[in-house]
Amino acid sequence: MKRLGIIEHVGTSKWASPIVPVPKADGSVRICENFRVTINFALEVEQDPLPRPEDIFATFSGGQQFSILDLECAYLLVELDAKSRSYVTINTHKGLFRYTRLPFGVARAPAIFQQVMEQVLHGIPNVACYLDDILIKGKNEVEHLQNLTAVFERLRNCGLRLKKNKCQFMENKVAYLGYRISSEGLRTAQSKGEGRNRCTNSKESLSTEIIFGISELLCSISSKFGRSMSSTE
Repeated sequence: MKRLGIIEHVGTSKWASPIVPVPKADGSVRICENFRVTINFALEVEQDPLPRPEDIFATFSGGQQFSILDLECAYLLVELDAKSRSYVTINTHKGLFRYTRLPFGVARAPAIFQQVMEQVLHGIPNVACYLDDILIKGKNEVEHLQNLTAVFERLRNCGLRLKKNKCQFMENKVAYLGYRISSEGLRTAQSKGEGRNRCTNSKESLSTEIIFGISELLCSISSKFGRSMSSTE
């Protein structure tokens, strides 16, 4: 994270949150920050609530095809100003480091990130967003591709990138926020696995032109984000 400019070393700090190492299924270790014992006590949490699933789904009737995009890095895409960075300092065995970007665990982070994403996607029809999961619909293949392309262009212009292996493209039905959405309507997911919005390979055959277009846009998004991150090192 230091190499990518996400954290930076500091000598002293008035705030210092402990870290908790959490083993992951693949054998690696995820470092989690425990801001609950430090800055979260002092924060005034944003009063704007996250969108309710029923409000999102109310605008998604009539869709025939659906795509779900999963953003990579999520909150870390939001850069912090110099004054805010001192509050998200963490204490590690290698000394004190502070975040230059919005970390997980901060009480206000979900509301802040939701507002950012709503601004990013504002004005694009048939698109909904819940934190880092973007839902797109279309009444037919042409309309769906138009909406999908508009979202890709907006993400690319903002320097955002996606987890390609966790995205779903042009499906007849998808799992989102614990529900199954299809052209037949909305129903509760039958299992936790369905409700977790995990990626499955598209079972619908796409034309060569569609596949090429999606791949080209994804590569462009990833390339631009990579250059942006490199400049912060």
